[in-house]
Amino acid sequence: MYDLLQRETGNGHIDEPGDPLRQILNLVGKQSKIDFRQYKPATIVRRITRRMAAVDQKSMGEYARYLDSHPDEVGELVMSFLIKVTEFFRDAEAYNFLRNEVLPGLIEQGREKGNVLRLWSAGCATGEEPYSLAMLVSDLLGDELGAWSIRIFATDLDEGAVNFARRGIYPESVLRHLADNYRNRFLEHTQQGYRITRDIRQLVVFGQQDITRSYPFPRIDLVTCRNLLIYFKPELQQRILNIFAQALRQSRGFLFLGHAETVRPSQVNFQLVNKKWKIYRCTGGPTATVAALPLSFGSGAEAGPGGGADPLSVRALDGAFAGGDPSRPDGELGQIRRYNDSLLRNLPLGVLVIDRTYRIISANTIGRRLLGIRELVVDQDFLHAMHRL
Repeated sequence: MYDLLQRETGNGHIDEPGDPLRQILNLVGKQSKIDFRQYKPATIVRRITRRMAAVDQKSMGEYARYLDSHPDEVGELVMSFLIKVTEFFRDAEAYNFLRNEVLPGLIEQGREKGNVLRLWSAGCATGEEPYSLAMLVSDLLGDELGAWSIRIFATDLDEGAVNFARRGIYPESVLRHLADNYRNRFLEHTQQGYRITRDIRQLVVFGQQDITRSYPFPRIDLVTCRNLLIYFKPELQQRILNIFAQALRQSRGFLFLGHAETVRPSQVNFQLVNKKWKIYRCTGGPTATVAALPLSFGSGAEAGPGGGADPLSVRALDGAFAGGDPSRPDGELGQIRRYNDSLLRNLPLGVLVIDRTYRIISANTIGRRLLGIRELVVDQDFLHAMHRL
């Protein structure tokens, strides 16, 4: 596969002007707003060649021209890049370790914080992993569950997978590793298949997220990211591990990677807990706050999803939120809040403005009503304030 990459691009790199692989990834990036240039080249080329065969294109140069004239094919290529290999309780022994050795301690920590537990399933695909975590937590808490504030944030780059996961309906064929007692307690049979029960679905908040360009969720107790980093280049692997360290640093929580991962989290930030199942405990956050990466393609004239926002302006605004106590409405932050309140008040749609730690800066009446937020209070957490999505 590397031979094909070198033959098509000349030297195996994708950053030379005019090489077809770069042209393909630029086309994908412009249309999908997803930057695949930090994925391992062998993985990308392997999936491109499959699509080339499917549309009868003999070379990457031909395929690049085909993509340019067939926008629908870009979507097909993106779907082939997004790998979704998951199942309920994948690697049952690893989940047993979580249940017996990790989650009980996190639950005890959660009691000290007012019965709060926050988990993050990064790269959740079609939802089996976060629902598995929800079942474990529900099983461990038992009758106490209703007295807890549980949030399992489940994110993935693939919008279609996230929408599927949010429905929570699965065919019987994917339940083969689900214990009978869990199937009977946490799923209900419907005409469409087996649906996750409402009390379990309510524990999970699904969302589309490009983890390579996003801020971390704050105050997380457990991050699961299984066999996703293996598809990224080392530089991006380390950036994502920094994101996880930033999310876990306050709780000194745990990181659960897939057994196929070869990346080794830094000993500065993580302590190995279980070598076989790649489970680590966070011992400290990154030395610098993680910042979202800008997305640009081609000559640099194009921008990412923001459509041309000046990165310096974005950083300046973000710095206003990050500097100082977010609950103090003074200085520049106070001015931003007052401006937002006056601007949003009469808009005919719901809008919320949050800072980098997911604290609500301002929201108009429609936005509060749509998200079930009755009133705003100082230092309010957006993710916990929502009654539903």
